Amino acid sequence: MKILNITFAESDQDKRAWSGTAYKTLQALRQTGYQVDFLPVKNVPFPMLLQLQWLTYRIMRKCGLTKHIFLPTFTNSFRNAVKSWLETFDFASYDYLFVTASSVISNALVLLKKEKHFDAKVVTLVDAPFCAIENYYDTFTNLYPANSDEANQIGRD
Repeated sequence: MKILNITFAESDQDKRAWSGTAYKTLQALRQTGYQVDFLPVKNVPFPMLLQLQWLTYRIMRKCGLTKHIFLPTFTNSFRNAVKSWLETFDFASYDYLFVTASSVISNALVLLKKEKHFDAKVVTLVDAPFCAIENYYDTFTNLYPANSDEANQIGRD
């Protein structure tokens, strides 16, 4: 069985870039004989508008003008950029696509799967359901309602 792990971590060997659950799960799959390949989501060519939105968001946060709000247009632009990048890969030889705690990558793959009709199942590895970490960590506090709804929907799917 072939598994492709798609994540924002830069290395599959750097324990500091992973949660313990995801790291140990993938190590256990390797030890039981599964072929686990690694695809880091880096060097995604983001459109200039998306780069400007991200910069604006970061400046607003530093100035205290907003907390952790990702506007739907930013989230959609980010997802579409990741989806465009993922379109360049052939997933036909994989049985499972593991995504480590990223709704953006999961959503992009689900959209891509509808278009390209590959057979690999998309599995999102998470340590805890979103409802357990919302308003617990600063990063997941005061989210835009659309972002919260999307994260909770992914947890239910």
